Amino acid sequence: MAGSHYRGNSVDDPVVWKISGNKFFKKGLYGIALRFYARAIQLNPDFIEAWNNIGLSFQKLGRMDEARRCNEKVKELRMRSGNPLDPVGRATRVRTAWSGSLLNDNFWYALCIAVLSGISLTILTFDPASPGSFQVLAFIWGFSFVWFVIAYLLLQFIFNRPE
Repeated sequence: MAGSHYRGNSVDDPVVWKISGNKFFKKGLYGIALRFYARAIQLNPDFIEAWNNIGLSFQKLGRMDEARRCNEKVKELRMRSGNPLDPVGRATRVRTAWSGSLLNDNFWYALCIAVLSGISLTILTFDPASPGSFQVLAFIWGFSFVWFVIAYLLLQFIFNRPE
C-alpha cells in the first residue's frame, strides 16, 4: 500500500506505527502496542525509539529477558549511529524529516490560543480615544506573542515527550 496515506503520513512510515503503539502503551494495552512497534521495526530495523518502546512493553508485561535483549539492541544501534546519545538514529531521522518539524499540531494550537487571547484582550482593554492607545495595543500583542511561546512549549512538553 505504497500510495495509501493516513493524515498526510504514509502508512509505510515507521513513525506512524510507533505513535500508534504509544497510544496503546499509554492505555496499558502493552501486547497491542508491541504489534505496532514490531511493524515500525519491520519498516525500519534501525528505529531506536521503537526498539526502546518494545523493551518497555516487554518490561510492563514482565518479560524481562526480552526487555534486556531490546535494551542491548538499543545500545548497539546508538553506537552504530555514531552518537551514543542519539534517541532516533540516522536512518529514522532521514525518513521522517517532517515528523520532527516545529510546525506540528502543537504549533497551531498554541497560535490559536495566542491569537484568541490577543483578540480578547484587545476587545476588553483597547480604547482608541485614549492617549497612548497604540502602545497599549503593542503591549497586548507582545503579551500574546509571549503567551504563544509559553503555550507552545507547554504543549510540546506535554504531548511530545521523548519516548
